[in-house]
Amino acid sequence: MAENRSTSGGLVIFVLAAALAGTSPSLNLLIGAKVLQGVGSAMIQGNGMATIISVFSGEERGKALVFHLSVVGTGAIAGPALGGILVSALGWRSVFFVNVPIGFITIAVSLLVLAGGTANRSPRESSSLDRPSFDWGGALLSAFALLALLLVVGNLNRMGWDSPAILIGALTGVSSLGVFIWWELRSAAPMLDLRLFRRKLVALGIAAGWIAFLGTSAARFMMPFYLQRVLEYSPRDIGLLMIPPALCMVIVGPVTGQLSDRFGWRPFTFSGLALSAVAWFVLATRLK
Repeated sequence: MAENRSTSGGLVIFVLAAALAGTSPSLNLLIGAKVLQGVGSAMIQGNGMATIISVFSGEERGKALVFHLSVVGTGAIAGPALGGILVSALGWRSVFFVNVPIGFITIAVSLLVLAGGTANRSPRESSSLDRPSFDWGGALLSAFALLALLLVVGNLNRMGWDSPAILIGALTGVSSLGVFIWWELRSAAPMLDLRLFRRKLVALGIAAGWIAFLGTSAARFMMPFYLQRVLEYSPRDIGLLMIPPALCMVIVGPVTGQLSDRFGWRPFTFSGLALSAVAWFVLATRLK
């Protein structure tokens, strides 16, 4: 399957880029290695759900998706924690080198799981997952729009709203986004099928997930800087403080996933979002 090959290729690129970043003699080479590592990571994350659906049968997919999301969320939280401990103990290069052996183990396990899962799928399942073509136009337009908007947001505070470069970048990003929407609505095999948003459940679910991810990611990204620069914690202490949230995701994620299969997703989704909103409100009002 194409998604399986893309995932395996992404793992290889990620591992090689991690080794290159760890041995980088200059900042420019380090940034280039991180860009390459981002490409590999995007290949993995972009095909994660499709890979699970293609490998696991119908009665096993729900459980597999729950564990997938739990592992992804745990890694996002535990990464800064373990990174802080590694930086304190072994230096910044260890953050990249640690990905090399873990990456090779992941590649080996993935090849075994993907090969076995693909063999167990029925021909009907295999044909239903095949896509006619890749939407290169949608991919290029979305990348161009996101790049322009990210450059505007990243330089807005330094250059100001009245800067010609900011105005041109904002206009370029919005125009590219509009062309992307036009293209996707007319593509035979769109990268993002916008017609799905006509369904109320899909539209509201994605909107809620996007808002929740936007808020949690921003706070998660800034929290280590706050702990280190404002509260003056060491990287090791910051790493230890970031471990409890990761443990909660490991324990609670699979449990709630199985309970949602039995009692429905609505009460757990609503209560989870409500708890997150209360927690972030407390942090926003109580932090210095």
